[in-house]
Amino acid sequence: IPTTTPTAAHAFKVPLKLPKSTAEWCEADCLMQATVVPAVLGAITADEKNNCLCDGVYEVLASRFGTRHPPRLQMRAESNANQHDRALKKVTKLKNEARKSFRYAKRRGEKGPVLKSLAAKFLSLLRSHSQLKRASKSRISHNEAKKARQRCHQDLWGYARELFEEDLSSLSSPEFSSSSAHAHFSETFTSAPHHFQIPNWMPRPHTPAPGSTMDMTPVSEEEIVRMIRKTRASSAPSPIDRLPYIIFKRCPSLQKALLDLFNRVMMEGEVPSSWKMAVLKLLPKGSAQENPSLPSNFRPIALTSTVSKLFSGVLRDRWLRHMRSNNYLDSNIQKAFLPTVPGVSE
Repeated sequence: IPTTTPTAAHAFKVPLKLPKSTAEWCEADCLMQATVVPAVLGAITADEKNNCLCDGVYEVLASRFGTRHPPRLQMRAESNANQHDRALKKVTKLKNEARKSFRYAKRRGEKGPVLKSLAAKFLSLLRSHSQLKRASKSRISHNEAKKARQRCHQDLWGYARELFEEDLSSLSSPEFSSSSAHAHFSETFTSAPHHFQIPNWMPRPHTPAPGSTMDMTPVSEEEIVRMIRKTRASSAPSPIDRLPYIIFKRCPSLQKALLDLFNRVMMEGEVPSSWKMAVLKLLPKGSAQENPSLPSNFRPIALTSTVSKLFSGVLRDRWLRHMRSNNYLDSNIQKAFLPTVPGVSE
């Protein structure tokens, strides 16, 4: 659900074909350094810098390595399958006709070269028919294995659950309109303020003045490098920009562009408009298997810009340092999401 009105610039992009070898990644990094980085440094506002970065990286990779078009590939595969099926039907028809001719000639008492010729023709068509049948089974098996490999690489844990738990609710798909989904999740995740009534048994927090102030100095390159290392290369990117983390891991020249963009955001105090948008992907709950027509039986995950998540990660680390240095977080109670705190084992 976007927090800003979508425009033509926010249209979904086609997934990229990424470089496969180290040499190709080096080539991509050189192209970024020559084209994208100067464009970002030359832009003025944070919105312009972000657009130059995201659009520039996408255009460089799309023009050099291409994009993935699943519908076209599927149409091509279906076309090849149809051609194979037509060939199999043709050979089956010729084989049946040859068998009838052979049996008819045998009933007529034909002998010698005529009968041998008909028998040879029938056996030849029989072999062709058997070869096509084996090829058909092999093609179907190969396609199923290929789809399974792709599914496994895209989502290992989801594929494993589907493999060992066939009745899992993850096989359920939504059966409601986009307007119903928008109405439900807009109401559920409304931005209206919520008031929390502190229970009587909960101790009141002590909030003395901070001994150290929040770090609001310009973002450093070391912070960006540390955040990029923390990210998972397999994380799904937002369909708005289609830039996965692996691009920033394999193209270090982009760190200079990120540094310039992040410090511009810090200076302006306003994030780019595309950072305020998220694309929701609906994941089924256990109850979705019984009733997939209710939006409440699905939980959303938000796919946002990877660039925005790198920036928010830098701010998160600074905020945690500020809270812990001033003893605003009680590590005897707060165990999750704190560095150096083994929350699970405790």
